[in-house]
Amino acid sequence: MLTERGATVELVGNDALRFRMPYPWHTHRLGWLIPVTSGRAEVSAGGGGPWRVRYQLNFSMLRYICIALSLVLAVVGRDWPRLTLLNGLIILWLAFYALVASVASSRFSKLLHAASSDIVERRQRARPNAGSVPETEPASGTDLPKTDADPRTEPSAG
Repeated sequence: MLTERGATVELVGNDALRFRMPYPWHTHRLGWLIPVTSGRAEVSAGGGGPWRVRYQLNFSMLRYICIALSLVLAVVGRDWPRLTLLNGLIILWLAFYALVASVASSRFSKLLHAASSDIVERRQRARPNAGSVPETEPASGTDLPKTDADPRTEPSAG
């Protein structure tokens, strides 16, 4: 689904991928994933827990745009009272960076959930243990459990 949106995707191991989204001026269609610059996603079960999809997004292009807009606002508002300029910068970062990043994260989460639902469901089913051997109880009358002996030290019969 990411490659359909123009992303470059690289598999990392069996259960993770890294991706780089195209620059906004190289994308085929505008959408809420444009602020995402790059990221990483993986399917794992940390500590034997349930299978989860974890992801990490990078918004470096959005940060650069916000820094540039902050500099423009500082130049334009250099004659403003300091508190007004500070409020303007806070509103810029909250309205532009935080809002856009949270909407993009939400859209990416929905996209990743749709794309990985079959993988997570498949991994939640128990795998059959074809090659497992049931453990046997030690013979009655022995105090020590049965151990594997080294065949080189046993006397050969014959």
